[in-house]
Amino acid sequence: MIARGLRIAAALAVLVGLTGLARAADEAGAPSRTVRQVKVQPLDAFAGDTGDVLALVSIKAGDVFDQGRLNQDVRALEDTQRFSLVNVKVEPMADGVRIVYEISRRYRFVGPVALVGVDYFSDSKVEDWLDLRDGAPVDEQVLTVKCNKVRDEYLKRYFPKTDVRAVLEPTARASGQARVHVTVVEGPRIKPDSYLFYGNQALPAKELRATFGERPWWDPRGWFTTNPYSEQQLEDARQHALDAYLDAGYLDARISAARFEQIDPKHAKVVFDVEEGIRYVIGGVTVTGVKLFPEADVLRAATAVLKTGTVAGRKTIQDASKTVRDYYGSRGYVDTAVRPNPVPVAANAGQVTIRLDVHEGVLVSVRNIVIRGNTRTMDKVIRREVPVSPGQIMDEVRIERSENKLKNLGLFDSVRHYSEPNDGESTNRDLVFEVKEGQTGNFMIGAGYSSVDKIVGYLELQQKNFDILNWPSFTGAGQKARLGVEVGQKEQAYEIGWTEPWFLDKPMALTVDLYRRKNDYDEYDVTRMGGDVGITYPIAIGSLGVKYTLEQIRLNNLLAGDFFFMDDPTQLYRFTDEPDSAVNSAVQLSWDYDTRNHVFVPTRGTQANVFGELAGAPFGGEDDIFHSGANYRHWFGLWWKHVLSVRARVETVSSYGNKASTQENVPIYDRLFLGGGRTIRGVRYRDVGPKVTNAGDDHPIGGDTLGMVSAEYTIPIFEAVRLAFFSDAGSLHTKDYDYADLLKDYSWTYGAGLRIDIPGFPIRLDYGLPIHRDTGTRREPLVFWIGFE
Repeated sequence: MIARGLRIAAALAVLVGLTGLARAADEAGAPSRTVRQVKVQPLDAFAGDTGDVLALVSIKAGDVFDQGRLNQDVRALEDTQRFSLVNVKVEPMADGVRIVYEISRRYRFVGPVALVGVDYFSDSKVEDWLDLRDGAPVDEQVLTVKCNKVRDEYLKRYFPKTDVRAVLEPTARASGQARVHVTVVEGPRIKPDSYLFYGNQALPAKELRATFGERPWWDPRGWFTTNPYSEQQLEDARQHALDAYLDAGYLDARISAARFEQIDPKHAKVVFDVEEGIRYVIGGVTVTGVKLFPEADVLRAATAVLKTGTVAGRKTIQDASKTVRDYYGSRGYVDTAVRPNPVPVAANAGQVTIRLDVHEGVLVSVRNIVIRGNTRTMDKVIRREVPVSPGQIMDEVRIERSENKLKNLGLFDSVRHYSEPNDGESTNRDLVFEVKEGQTGNFMIGAGYSSVDKIVGYLELQQKNFDILNWPSFTGAGQKARLGVEVGQKEQAYEIGWTEPWFLDKPMALTVDLYRRKNDYDEYDVTRMGGDVGITYPIAIGSLGVKYTLEQIRLNNLLAGDFFFMDDPTQLYRFTDEPDSAVNSAVQLSWDYDTRNHVFVPTRGTQANVFGELAGAPFGGEDDIFHSGANYRHWFGLWWKHVLSVRARVETVSSYGNKASTQENVPIYDRLFLGGGRTIRGVRYRDVGPKVTNAGDDHPIGGDTLGMVSAEYTIPIFEAVRLAFFSDAGSLHTKDYDYADLLKDYSWTYGAGLRIDIPGFPIRLDYGLPIHRDTGTRREPLVFWIGFE
């Protein structure tokens, strides 16, 4: 028995030894991943010194080989536009690898351009379109792009048959310089008078023309666009019109290529022939190819989108296909393909069964998360928006959501994700996010006007990718910085703001603001100078926020004279008795909820806010004030892009200390005001609520309890123009928490308005009329301002 044990032990020792020798041999034979040499191999006769190539690449001799860095170096060389061709080879060496860049340089243009055939336009105009400057890189590919640009310019001016060709003529091959000869065949100038559809019955021609941008003369959307004219534009127009039919359920629709019907030598009609076919509805839904999951569960996901009896529109069918792909993708089965096949129901003309053919993917886990293309933005700014980690399944739904979040940051021109297998392994892949840095700084200067603020000039400087610690560029950390100046007849504001959206590397936003704001009212001027710091943290529903404010408040130019309350003529009031200055120190707690689909012009969703603010002695302030309230607004998307929005707002402010004005517990600069502008349209700005008077000279003094409701119905007239109908009602009272008396004396208005949603210059015009007004409130029908609500 002992002898047998010794034989087994000896055999195991030999086996272990052989295994170690084999591993050592493998390691000795495996090539090192160290870069031993970097070479440049010119493929042309005039490459000259290759030092500029080596200066542009980041991988140097002695570095550890990195395929990602190598790919970035190739893109950096291509981005210079100096080279017609950039290839890279990785060659094994005895002690590492050699990187060889194969390049072919472009010629350098020597002017002027030799132009032939230009008649309708001047040579200088065509040269401007070519945009060839002495010393610029040029080759056949560049010239093709330049010629296409000239051809497009001719097409815009109604020359449909223009041909532009360029020839490159090297002056001396070794010098790398070349001249360019351009020949233009202009052809006749033919302007299309109209775009016609023959054979359309279900969809009107104006609707089909609208799909590719043609508008009536009175529609502003067409004032700054050109109608399709080139072959590619006309093909795009045909496809847009066909898409309208397919999305409406006409799955057999056909539209012919555009043809010209000549009217006279210089005018023609553009005609599209339409075969509509029949409109299909969904008769049933089936799935095939499902093996990994219960077929009933996959079918349930599809039928949540494809409902029997509804129109079988192509977009709806595509949405159902994506829903099934997401079913697999959310469970880590990537590369799943879903092919929809509408199958006509033989017994019921006009019905189709939608068969979704599923090709199931494979279960994949995340090996590494790789970031590429970020030359300014730090990796962590991107990684913190990606909710998957190495080792987890490749949840494509969450990853796609991450891609959209990265796009919405406003830091990148483009964002895309993809997965890369590792050494041929298909079930363990790298997740790659590739970004292209965008322009994140913004400078604006301009002027505006409103019926309240009158003429206003403004200047604003923003940086959406700020880094307060990265001197001197101050970019890369994804922080937000803003400097704003606004100067008007009634209002002046100077503000500096900074936001860190991931404070302490957690999804909570830290915001710091410094400001000086001055408002000029008929009764007094108020200046607030100070700052605030706040933190906002997302929770399951909405977000919680805490903010501390410290500011100096000053009152100037107070209206002199003795006034009496309208509701109690025996009670004296003097504006000059209000405190002329105070230090405000306050802490505010708030809850915010926002599900709007668009920030500026929402069509559905909810926006809500509840807050409570305590100011005064506990925090070193002079006025002991408690301010609380809630604001709620909801948008209902209705038929034909009509939108109904409803709003409700309640607030109260109260004093719990000793320092206060002589007439009111709450100083006038902390009281609430209501009326006009963006609250109750149709009555004068800030005029609703308590007032004082002196021989017909009436002035609002604000109140402590506010309540208002509003409803607005908008109808789109054009893409950027909407008609609005509204009704506003509200009340303001002197006593704090006096909600029961809000209905005793109130203002109620109705009216209509116009919304012109021009980006950067939105216009709001309202005309309101009162149904009922509270005591002393004056009418002001017209309200005008520039800006979103």
